Amino acid sequence: MESYQRNEVIRCIHIALLCVQKDHANRPGMSTVILMLTSNTITLPVPEEPGFVYKSGNNANSSFLWSVDDASITHLEPR
Repeated sequence: MESYQRNEVIRCIHIALLCVQKDHANRPGMSTVILMLTSNTITLPVPEEPGFVYKSGNNANSSFLWSVDDASITHLEPR
């Protein structure tokens, strides 16, 4: 098994979080993602909240905020 530098793994996770931001206008394009992955000199922007988030509170009085990725799948079959 190969070992990876911790900072490389964190950078990849950071870029992944940029790709799943709630507002699609804030997500980087593929050419930008490739540039981010291949260049360590580019400063990455701080990611905003991802599109699908689960948060929970520690006490009974706290409110819960969560969303579910809901998708329908259609299977086409011949008659």
